[in-house]
Amino acid sequence: MFRNNSLQPLEVQVTRGNYPESVHFVDIVVLDAEGKMVQSYGDPEKLYFSRSAIKPIQTMSLVLSGAVESKNLSEKEVCLACASHLGEKIHTDCVSNWMAKVGLKESDLVCGAHDPFAPERFKEMIKADEKPTRFHNNCSGKHTGMLTTCLQLGFKTAFYERYDHPLQIRLREQLNRYMGVDFSKAPWGVDGCGIPTYATPLKSFAEGMRLFLRTDLSSEEKDSAKLILKSIFAEPDYISGSQGFCSDVIRMSEKQVMVKVGAEGVYCGVALNSGIAFALKSRDGAFRSVEAALLYLLVNSKSLSVAHVQQIEIKHTPLIRNWAGLEVGKVLVKAPESI
Repeated sequence: MFRNNSLQPLEVQVTRGNYPESVHFVDIVVLDAEGKMVQSYGDPEKLYFSRSAIKPIQTMSLVLSGAVESKNLSEKEVCLACASHLGEKIHTDCVSNWMAKVGLKESDLVCGAHDPFAPERFKEMIKADEKPTRFHNNCSGKHTGMLTTCLQLGFKTAFYERYDHPLQIRLREQLNRYMGVDFSKAPWGVDGCGIPTYATPLKSFAEGMRLFLRTDLSSEEKDSAKLILKSIFAEPDYISGSQGFCSDVIRMSEKQVMVKVGAEGVYCGVALNSGIAFALKSRDGAFRSVEAALLYLLVNSKSLSVAHVQQIEIKHTPLIRNWAGLEVGKVLVKAPESI
């Protein structure tokens, strides 16, 4: 299934005609269920910001707090805690209702407002002269989950985004456990949504996703991980959106593959059917390259069928076209003999 580890990143070419016009490089790490590195391209120890790609791991804090039972959270809400949603009405309604249910209001969110990423919803709002709210922020579900965790554990909700807040300290301690990195020593910055984000080895991203394959955790942790995965598989439209790349991969996999995007060309995930956890980072932050590399990995690891990948590619891997709409190039992985 896998070839030997390579010190060179995977190359993704953008062609014009049959000749490469642009080249992207993608670092990849693949771990098996026991944590053995079975595949890598580039440097597995290179530090990258994981951004939103580790939200399913961060959601362990919410589930382990007992808030799912105490606050009667639905699978949609648990999935939204993991999400980078597109700001469709199903997302904003769900976040708004969740906030009201736990006694919070929009102004409690520190994530800021931005236009929805879903094109149709954006057009609807322009026509209606409707302004975006903090609920439209693609991270609003994660932030609602963090605030709910604060309520459950008796933490003050004010300044929950700050590095020294008890919530963020708790998150770092749990990420230490699941990702195998001392987060207290990790370089960090402020993410687009306002919370700390950390630079750690790419291998640690995959190690964190191995959470969903591990059998050596406590029964409470295993049950929590299963609940997160079950929620994502049950409500894939809530992890990104009705036209979202992550949602489409999850749907096509028939509850076998979970993938999560992060800003600047990061993807992490787990494939239950092939028993692997993986992480990918486009060195220049380009999504057209990392998504092509991810689909290549999934089909060559037999995590997704060729037919399913082709359906995803039709929607998400753009052909290079001229202004008349004619195909003049492609986005292609420069394929080794196998991955």
